[in-house]
Amino acid sequence: MFSAVASGIFAYRNADKTQNGEIGRSAVALGQTAGLVQEVAKYDGLAANTARSALSVFSDLAKQNKAFEYAGKATQFAVNNVNPLICASGVVKTAMSDDKVKTGITEIAALSAMFAGEGMIKKYYDKTVSSSNVQNGIKQLSENKMFKPIFEYLEKHKLKGKAGAIIKGLTFVAGSMTSYSVGQEMGEHISKRVKANLSIEEKTPQKINRMT
Repeated sequence: MFSAVASGIFAYRNADKTQNGEIGRSAVALGQTAGLVQEVAKYDGLAANTARSALSVFSDLAKQNKAFEYAGKATQFAVNNVNPLICASGVVKTAMSDDKVKTGITEIAALSAMFAGEGMIKKYYDKTVSSSNVQNGIKQLSENKMFKPIFEYLEKHKLKGKAGAIIKGLTFVAGSMTSYSVGQEMGEHISKRVKANLSIEEKTPQKINRMT
């Protein structure tokens, strides 16, 4: 797992998307949440102890009941296959869409850009962060009047390591979301050209009354 912080944010976002009608994201949210619990259980502290307790409860239930055993296998599959499940959710979204051409092309472009962006961050993050330019930038930031109290607080409470994990997670989320947005916009432009070439009528999205 590249970042537990990023996984927590993505799990929340995918759970929210599920509640808003993207049912394909439910398996993704399950995989990310379960993976996050397993990751947290590796560490020390109250949260880790709670996570380990939760995992042991499900393990004991699986030994007593086949249904829980199968549920555990399904959950582990979701943990190990988050990205394929995201692709599958795009297929579900396309199948349920009124404008399948636009949605299909847009989803392919958006997810392709997102995975490419995430891959770049995973590959170059540690090297970039450890570079002298970034380290000098962080040092200058810590001496800035506005940010100095924050760095002093982190130093006082020995949270610098956690701050690094949070920054790593937020960087990954920001890069992923930005890449997705860029790909989505490109996909929308491409879909318009494809539909024009195939003489497919552009559907006007229905306006939703937010006041009701």
